[in-house]
Amino acid sequence: MPDGWTADMIKAAMNEALENPSYAFSGLPDVVKAAIVNSYDSACHAVFGFLIATAVCIMTAIFNTEENSLT
Repeated sequence: MPDGWTADMIKAAMNEALENPSYAFSGLPDVVKAAIVNSYDSACHAVFGFLIATAVCIMTAIFNTEENSLT
């Protein structure tokens, strides 16, 4: 725990950083900042991976769709 910080202060800082992402990069001790930035990094990578997987599935569905004539 950083010098001069209590567990309640760290909890409040983490909650504020989760509500306001720009706060995570200013005014936080490195211990708390690293935890918040790593959580944002992990979440963004997971979302990006999901987007790529979804795009591949959609493109596969589009390219394999055939038009059928009803007449």
